[in-house]
Amino acid sequence: MSEAEALAWTYALELPVVLLAALIWRRPLRLAFLAGLLASGLTHPFAWNIALALPEEQLAWGWYVIEAVVVLVESLVLVLALPGRSWPFLCW
Repeated sequence: MSEAEALAWTYALELPVVLLAALIWRRPLRLAFLAGLLASGLTHPFAWNIALALPEEQLAWGWYVIEAVVVLVESLVLVLALPGRSWPFLCW
């Protein structure tokens, strides 16, 4: 799979989730769509290149670490890009 194909799959899987969350938490859909594009677009090149650099014996655990970091970074981007009164999963 090429990097462009992987990015297309990333958008196809993640953007509907972002849009559904925006609907549930009453955030603007257009802004949520753009924030989702930005979040995945920022993290995907780094995740892709790091995964390619991993030795085969570290690939399985490496994906867990990569995805954990990606989730944290993308969550931060979405929270900052989609301001609101409060986010239900944040306590601050």
